[in-house]
Amino acid sequence: MARNVGNIVFLQATGGLSMFDILFSPIWLTLLILLIWIGAGALILYLQSRPAGSSEYRRRVTQHVYNCGESVKIYLELKPPVLQSQPEDHDILLVLDHSGSMGASPGSPLREAIRSMQNFVRQLPDNYHIGLIIFDHEAQVLCQITNKHTEILRALKTIGSGGMTAIHDALDKSLDVLENGRIDVNKTIILLSDGGSNPSLAEKSANKLKTLNSNLSIICIGFGPYVDKILLKNLADKDEDYLHVNKSEDLEPLFNTLVQKISGKKAVAGLIEERVYAPYPFRVDKTGDLSPVSINMIEGNTKISWSMTVLKESIEPVYLNYSLIPECAGWYSIAPSDAQALWKMPGGGKNISMGKIGPNILVLPNGFTWTWPILNPLFWILFGKLIKCSPKKLQIQENERITIKPEPSLPEPIAIPEIKAYASEIKPALIIGLGELGEWTLTRLKWLLRDRCIDKEKFNLLVVQDSSIYNRPIVEFNGCSLQQEERIILQHDLRPYLENLRQQGVPASRNWLPLHQWLGKSIPLTTYADDRRKARLALLLEPDKVATHIQPIVEQIREDEGIVILVAAGNDAEGTGMLAEIAHMCARFSHDVKGVTAVLAPEDSKPSQATVGMVNELARMLSMRGEAIYSDRGEELTYAKQLFDRVLVTDPIHNGQMETSKKIAQLLWSLLAYPEVLSKLPGTIGETCYKVNFSGQNLPQRSLWEWVREKTLSDVINKKWLDISVKNNHVIPSEIPPEVIENYMAAFWGYGDLDQPLPGQLLQKSAMVLQKTTLSVIMEDLSSLPLDNPYHEQQIYCDGERHVFAKYVQVWCYFMLNAEAKYERWGLPVLLETVSRIEQDFEHLMDGANRLSGNTALAPHVALVTSIYKDYLFILNRLRAALERWVQFFTGWQPGMNLTPLVNDCTPVCVDIEMQHKIVEKHLVFNKKDAILQPLYKTWLDSYGQGLLQQLRFQIEPDPGAQNFNIQLCIFDEKMDINDAAQKRAIITKIRKKLNYYQHVVFQWPSADWVNVVNSTPTDAQRFGYFSNSAYPEVNKSIDSEDPFFAASIVTKQIELSQAFLLEPNILGIYAWPEEANASRIANKLENILDFEASFHQNPKIVSLIRDPEKLFALLIDMAEGHLSKQGHKVVLYRNEKHYEVGPTDQNFVGIELFHDIVRQVGLLGISWPDAKYLPAPALEWKLTPEETLKLVEKNPLAIDSSSDPIWALWQEVIKGLVLEYQE
Repeated sequence: MARNVGNIVFLQATGGLSMFDILFSPIWLTLLILLIWIGAGALILYLQSRPAGSSEYRRRVTQHVYNCGESVKIYLELKPPVLQSQPEDHDILLVLDHSGSMGASPGSPLREAIRSMQNFVRQLPDNYHIGLIIFDHEAQVLCQITNKHTEILRALKTIGSGGMTAIHDALDKSLDVLENGRIDVNKTIILLSDGGSNPSLAEKSANKLKTLNSNLSIICIGFGPYVDKILLKNLADKDEDYLHVNKSEDLEPLFNTLVQKISGKKAVAGLIEERVYAPYPFRVDKTGDLSPVSINMIEGNTKISWSMTVLKESIEPVYLNYSLIPECAGWYSIAPSDAQALWKMPGGGKNISMGKIGPNILVLPNGFTWTWPILNPLFWILFGKLIKCSPKKLQIQENERITIKPEPSLPEPIAIPEIKAYASEIKPALIIGLGELGEWTLTRLKWLLRDRCIDKEKFNLLVVQDSSIYNRPIVEFNGCSLQQEERIILQHDLRPYLENLRQQGVPASRNWLPLHQWLGKSIPLTTYADDRRKARLALLLEPDKVATHIQPIVEQIREDEGIVILVAAGNDAEGTGMLAEIAHMCARFSHDVKGVTAVLAPEDSKPSQATVGMVNELARMLSMRGEAIYSDRGEELTYAKQLFDRVLVTDPIHNGQMETSKKIAQLLWSLLAYPEVLSKLPGTIGETCYKVNFSGQNLPQRSLWEWVREKTLSDVINKKWLDISVKNNHVIPSEIPPEVIENYMAAFWGYGDLDQPLPGQLLQKSAMVLQKTTLSVIMEDLSSLPLDNPYHEQQIYCDGERHVFAKYVQVWCYFMLNAEAKYERWGLPVLLETVSRIEQDFEHLMDGANRLSGNTALAPHVALVTSIYKDYLFILNRLRAALERWVQFFTGWQPGMNLTPLVNDCTPVCVDIEMQHKIVEKHLVFNKKDAILQPLYKTWLDSYGQGLLQQLRFQIEPDPGAQNFNIQLCIFDEKMDINDAAQKRAIITKIRKKLNYYQHVVFQWPSADWVNVVNSTPTDAQRFGYFSNSAYPEVNKSIDSEDPFFAASIVTKQIELSQAFLLEPNILGIYAWPEEANASRIANKLENILDFEASFHQNPKIVSLIRDPEKLFALLIDMAEGHLSKQGHKVVLYRNEKHYEVGPTDQNFVGIELFHDIVRQVGLLGISWPDAKYLPAPALEWKLTPEETLKLVEKNPLAIDSSSDPIWALWQEVIKGLVLEYQE
């Protein structure tokens, strides 16, 4: 009843509506939907705003709802692998260069180094104590060694940029700081610098540190391209303790590497990569205490990367944080799901933890966070796409605002005329000079070959001398001399060998040595210029020194059908003593296919005994071509059959070796360059030679071109382009008019002729200040300055400022250089002076800005503006440094330069040009220079010299980081740098090579009036050379008329060698071969004892068989005693109760030929035939007279068969003489 009454009352109150009707009425339905909306939104907000991820990688926020523009702080909780052991105690001293070149603005090396050091300090465990020293021109201790890392962090925040660099002062301060550290603890100094210092002082300080601290390590970090790497490497303990980086962003990972290095690789290294939804809808605001190594845009998102190390034995997580600023209302996730933490274990293993998407936050319009129940996540999920929002962008100067006009391309070089120039070619040759005349001749020939542009691979020069060369000046002609590899100096001391001979006995092959005469002197026998026998003996004792050098050359020469020439003087002991022996070597190496050509200069007076000896030896070898000539050099007896093809005897030595060598060198050139000349000199017959009467004139070719080239460089490069003069190697630059500097400065500051406005507000306002406007205008309306932006955005802004400024400077440099090029000047000195003046302008602006820093409202503006000014100054400083290097390279160090010339630096280009100009002026051998060459040169200079200037242009470009300027010189079509000494040398070499393309124009200059007319030329002469008809008008016969640089006439006559040397009969000679020495001695005995004038020693065949008188005498005694007999076709020797077959070596030999064959086998070689075994020496006791001996010998069948030949009469003399020698 009561229930019904309640229903009645309810119906009356609701107007008769039921509960169902009420619940589904519009009001209640709206309330219901609202409750559901709020509840669903709250649930989504709760569920998706919770921390996201696992215990290894968790991300969380402090609240769920934010206003637009309100900072959202995000915390990362990371769980690295557990470290097994904690590193030992360590004291670390940070030594930081804060000189002006390190910069000051965000992104500069100094700011990045400070941030990296802050991260480094934050990650070190408590048992790592740290100190801090900064230095510029002086050092300052900011913090002693301490375990309070917060003190180091505070000190790092106070560092600003300073002045110059003094590493040694910082190291001296380090000694005091380390002494206050802990005892018996490992210590490490980490030094970072971008420059250099006084090397000797710095290394001295470092050595003192290492001496007093045995457990100290010094790690040096060099930054940028201008650091003194050699110095820092020397300061570091070892090479791996020097580390180099070129970019600021590389400093952070480098310091993390240092943690591993210092800890002995006991740290866990981590790389955390967090991706966030920025720049939309968030903007990165702060990155927490640990600075990230990078913040990059990847696929529309922002990736924040931290590098960290863990050095603590703990299972506690590590924490990172950063903050974002939402710029648009909505429901947003903080980060996608591809974040990760990569941990590298000390042992090399890896551990990767992945992050997950979220958490989400609700962002509402500023001041409307109370509406979150309505504008909850559900609202933004359904309607968020309909609401447009454009986030703010950082205002950064764009590089495109600077228009770089393309550098004008160099004009086409002057076309190289198509001239068919005469090209000299020579026969492949080895020319060996002996003694002083040989050295002079080869030196002159080397110069002549060089002057004729002959490739040095086409010829080989070698001079063989004794040690007396050290007692006379080195031969030099026109700056040309023989190199060490073109010399063989024999300095073997003969005394020990001679002493051994005196003790053990002199063998027959050495009985030509005056043993007692030489040993009677107490001095070492190391010079041979006084006796030709010494020269040959030295060569016999040390043959390999010459043989190993010439063997491959001779073999190649023969293969190429070339020629070997020996040059010597008849009065030179070295030449006459070694001539035949070296010819013997060459014949052996050419397998007797060809002999050498000897060129000899006789004495201008009565022939000496040495000359007589050489001529007689040479005559024998000439007449015996095709037959064996023996030499016992080294340890073995060797033979050769073709020592000489021809011997040329020139005019006698006149006015010394130097003058004589001139004609001989010209003669050698003729033999090598003109095949027709050599063809007129076939191999001689018998003891004959060619007497040569030669006259030659060589016109300058390469020396002429070098004179033209260097004079062009002097006139065009030095006097015009560089606008300098050089006196006594002292450079005198021209004065730069002040108005020129002012005009170019006006162009830079925007009120000159530069077709490029000043970029950006700061530079424009700076120009206004310099035009006497108040300093405060700098701080007015600088809306583009990102004062409130996070560091990485400030860094981006400052990077943009640096790039834009560097590009503007580049445009201005091109403007200046192009303006100077119109006056045919290189422009670098003007540019250098103007840059220095602009640096002064910026220093003035910076001083003015600093005076405004007392205004607290302007202090942030002042700090950022002055840091940007410092960046501008650094860019200009780098440009000035690059300019100074180029100016120093071309004109040498000038007052005001900050460069210190290196001791081993190359000579300035202008000085090198003038030095070379003087050298080639001196070396140009031409007596008609003024009358003939000067007019030709003037025409050349007008046609070609000026074109050189058009092919020289500098290119100036900043590097991508705007840290440095790269200046290159465009030479024709190539770009050249001067980063090291080799590149510096290459530039002037390149200029010369480019000019060499035009040398054939100069090679057309010679004409008939260049040669001297020579009359009274023999009518039977032959001439050669293009202008030889003008030089030798009386000579009608020409054998070559193409070469425009050589004119000569030659007369040759084949005569006896003795006649060519004006030898008189019966003159004693000094012999260096045993055959002639033995024959001469035996002939003298016949004359002195028997009063008989012998003639056998004039027969080359017989002389060649008297090499060993003992063996020969033993054979004759065998014949006298009947021990040598003919048995059919064999000749048998009975000696020491044994029979030996000794011949014949050719069955066709009969009579005197057979006798000579047996004498060679037994009396010379001492061997049997055909088994070639050595014969035993007989026991000689002979007491018969010469006449009795001869009678017994002539009873031998071999003598009977030979007696009818006229030569047997000469052998009769030999038999008598040998008996006399034996009996004596």
